[in-house]
Amino acid sequence: MRIRPDVRFGRPSIKGISTEMLWEEHEAGLDVEEIAETYQLDVPGVRWALAYENSQRAA
Repeated sequence: MRIRPDVRFGRPSIKGISTEMLWEEHEAGLDVEEIAETYQLDVPGVRWALAYENSQRAA
């Protein structure tokens, strides 16, 4: 069995935080910097998560 920190239960994540949850926080009104600080993530990682989730919703 291989552990992949970028996938959580078959769903993409950053450091164990699902990209969907980060997207929901952004939709609720938090900006990228606030989300990064709240979850102790880097800003580029949060931007990647939001871009990924937006691309999934556009499909």
